[in-house]
Amino acid sequence: MRITRFAAGDEVSYGLVGTARAGSGAAVLPSKVVGFSPPGPGPARPADDGPADGSVMYLKPATAVCGPLDPIRYPALTQRLEASGELAVVIARLCRQVPAEQAAAVILGYACALDVTAGDLAERDGQWARAKGFDTFCPLGPWVETAAGGVELVTSVNGQVRQRATVPAPGRDMAALVAAASNVMTLLPGDVLLGGAAGAAGTGGVMLNCGDEVSVSIDGIGTLTNRVEKGD
Repeated sequence: MRITRFAAGDEVSYGLVGTARAGSGAAVLPSKVVGFSPPGPGPARPADDGPADGSVMYLKPATAVCGPLDPIRYPALTQRLEASGELAVVIARLCRQVPAEQAAAVILGYACALDVTAGDLAERDGQWARAKGFDTFCPLGPWVETAAGGVELVTSVNGQVRQRATVPAPGRDMAALVAAASNVMTLLPGDVLLGGAAGAAGTGGVMLNCGDEVSVSIDGIGTLTNRVEKGD
């Protein structure tokens, strides 16, 4: 089942996606986006019972979220825009300290995501609040798939494949992320966890320029496409 968020006039609603093409509204409106990224270059090593060994938990604000076909705005404050395609986990209900074996009960579904980062600001600041927090720095979509089963993720820029990665399959690995995040903070309905992929943004992601069209495709979910535009 595919769930999407859409606007009809001034009203925002949710609906099921059939054969018609999804609109340009974001799939969800989270209170926060929680990501996991290795602290150094290269993909992190998987851990036995949690996020990747040595990974860093970080936050993106709700205002970073945008939907399919929405522009990614290239801020004037940065000269190096990077991005990484990710598998997004969408939370269904308020939860805290969820054991991994019970995580399935609080997961609404899965979506494609693009974790956009101002790479030079990340290096300059020594932390990621500004670098990952700009408006439009977290495209999500094209919908929430409640029964995703694929694990291959492909990130393309202008039709050329730039990343091909294996992301954690919905199941034990995603449950570990839910457990890790909910043991730190209360998760609310619509909150999003980024499951990670090869080449974390800020540490070697895909480079983006104004005018680029970037797409993230995940087997069993669909394709999220956004174009980079000059920001302010």
